[in-house]
Amino acid sequence: MVDMNLIPDDYQQEHLIKKALIYFTVACTVVLLCLISGKAFFSYFIWRDTADLAHKEQILQTKKASAAESLRKKQIAEQKIATLNALRGHEHVSIFLSAIDQAHTDGVWFKRINYVHQHVYDTAIATTSESTVSGTLHRAVVMGHALNHSMLATFMRQLNTIEGMTDLHLVNTGASLYANTPIVDFNLSVNINETNQRQSI
Repeated sequence: MVDMNLIPDDYQQEHLIKKALIYFTVACTVVLLCLISGKAFFSYFIWRDTADLAHKEQILQTKKASAAESLRKKQIAEQKIATLNALRGHEHVSIFLSAIDQAHTDGVWFKRINYVHQHVYDTAIATTSESTVSGTLHRAVVMGHALNHSMLATFMRQLNTIEGMTDLHLVNTGASLYANTPIVDFNLSVNINETNQRQSI
């Protein structure tokens, strides 16, 4: 018995070509879907990493701002402590403040007060090559305003009569306006003598 192939060769070739095209189309579709899925996953991972980096950067900036604020507060606290330590134990400060209170004159107010500490050297000793410190000069420099020259003169006269206040000088004066009212700007200096103050008590 002999097997006979009744299907024409042309039909078989056409059928094989169609099957190959179908397989190729399916393969291309699968590859395309894989590419799309891969791109989607890749985009998601990039977005997630970017969001995570942005969140970490925000946390870092917050920590930096908090550290800067803490440093600023620490510096302010240290400055206050340094100021208190500078004032603590200096009798001349309390002497001057007491004198200012006693010499208070209506129409005179202060803008700024600076304290100057200066060593006084004894240059009269000829036996040594270097000058020796004979004491410390304490000076207060007062900047303020007065309604007129008469009130300023009254304040200076009263301040000059108080024990412990020496070498009072009016450095300079000027004119300005305060609430459309002419006022006198002044700058004066006075030495604070703790020894005289202690002796007078």
